[in-house]
Amino acid sequence: MRKTSITSISGLITIFLVFGVMNGTLKKEGYIIWLIGSIGGALLLFFLAKFLRYIYQIVKSYLVKKFGKVNVKK
Repeated sequence: MRKTSITSISGLITIFLVFGVMNGTLKKEGYIIWLIGSIGGALLLFFLAKFLRYIYQIVKSYLVKKFGKVNVKK
């Protein structure tokens, strides 16, 4: 589990770097600020995904307790 989370964080940071290079935003003046911002954004997305997964687990367990086994059809 931990390995996949580290992989997803590094993947997000790589995506931010690629988009920054494509848009030409990697100038010397704002490079460090941009890098900190992109890493912060990647961490924010990561923790938001963890939080949503946590809420999903709580809701799912509540529904299973209330209605029995829930069959989810896609």
